[in-house]
Amino acid sequence: MTPQLDNLIMNYPLTLPHFFERTRRIFPKKTLATRVPGVGLERMDYGRWAERTTRLAGALQALGVRRGDRVGTFA
Repeated sequence: MTPQLDNLIMNYPLTLPHFFERTRRIFPKKTLATRVPGVGLERMDYGRWAERTTRLAGALQALGVRRGDRVGTFA
């Protein structure tokens, strides 16, 4: 690798779990917004979002969903 590029390439995998953990850790008070049909915009901070996401993951695991399984959602 050329010296000019050594510090430009990530030295860790760019995976969803990595992005999730980094966002939870670095931006817990930053606000995100999502559009909920029939409700409009719902706002929460990334810390609350991470808590909700972690609870959902736990509920899915309790139902027997494992890594690699597919889960469908309905809007």
